[in-house]
Amino acid sequence: PTRLLYCKADDQVSYKNSLVAEAKMKQNGSTSVTAQDVGSTLDHSGCVQPAVTNTLLFFYTNSLTTGQDNIIETTEVYPNPASNFVMLSFEAKQAIAVDVMGRNIKLDLNKNEVDVSNLENGYYLLLLEKENNQWVMAKILKVN
Repeated sequence: PTRLLYCKADDQVSYKNSLVAEAKMKQNGSTSVTAQDVGSTLDHSGCVQPAVTNTLLFFYTNSLTTGQDNIIETTEVYPNPASNFVMLSFEAKQAIAVDVMGRNIKLDLNKNEVDVSNLENGYYLLLLEKENNQWVMAKILKVN
């Protein structure tokens, strides 16, 4: 899938570029392209972080495997955005947050609750090892 990311309020790069590119790619036969507004009220400088983060997460999650080559599936966590913790629908053995620079941060957990209170504000990929040794992931936004 191809995502064309834009911010509608960008004052330097017109969001219409993404819409025109999406239309042209679909006209040429693409079935997996979408234009996506990652911050409708963000100006050019405000658009950088969500656009870059979404791009990094796209490439990271489409090439990510664990040390045992278990393909990671996605899951949802709540609340999201989170300030102190996120809840899981299963019990995890291990939790790792990956920041936008690719750094791994080991997190404390208690069965189905993951402590995110020590993370800085921002977007993270949360990697979770289930009891059956399978890995799942979720995207989270940490806020104070």
